Amino acid sequence: ADDYDLAPSGRRIVVSIHGEIFTAPTDEGDLHQLTNSPWRDKEPQYSPDGKWVAYISDQSGREELYLTAADGTSQPQKITDIDALKFNFAWSPNSKEIAYTSSDSRLRKYTVESKQTVELSSSKFGNIGGPVWSPDGKWIAFSKQDYTRTSNIILMPSAGGEEHTVTFDSYSEVNPQFSPDGRKLFFVRTEGGGGAGAGQPSAQIYYVTLEREERDPADPQDRPEQTEQEVT
Repeated sequence: ADDYDLAPSGRRIVVSIHGEIFTAPTDEGDLHQLTNSPWRDKEPQYSPDGKWVAYISDQSGREELYLTAADGTSQPQKITDIDALKFNFAWSPNSKEIAYTSSDSRLRKYTVESKQTVELSSSKFGNIGGPVWSPDGKWIAFSKQDYTRTSNIILMPSAGGEEHTVTFDSYSEVNPQFSPDGRKLFFVRTEGGGGAGAGQPSAQIYYVTLEREERDPADPQDRPEQTEQEVT
């Protein structure tokens, strides 16, 4: 098994085995084969509503994204046509759109119903990190290198528009993840290891608050007083 994903229901998994896509029960049931060809199919991912499986295949002679019904009732359909490797893709929370990155240093979005693709972002200094959607589907976060070749966390409307740089420092930040309530954005920052005697680099988890706060949550003087029962 190369790649796998758990269905939203938790009842089945989709898995890539020797270049073919299968679904299997997590308890008891039948194995279903979704693809059967001499091509390599990989990285399957369920849509949040569980109806679709998106995956990457080289069926056309180059890597493209494909879409097929999770129950195997439809033929796979190719949804991209770009001469570049596909790196990361992510479903929108409502299962209507897919954001993906590719080796031409661009972030694009595909809409399932209209079958239209739009470019959301591009980079002159390196590949764009894998996109993640906010829980309400209104925002997309990703990492992107600047002219110093360090990565910053970027936040932008999922409909397209102005990019907002979340981090401003000399470290590299990658792998953004929204909190379940969408109010915070977590990411991994790599520090140290910049040269001789600098020591080994370390990776730490940080977060930024996406809503304006009236008080600093890390300031002890701003914390509410605890009752004796709460302290106990």
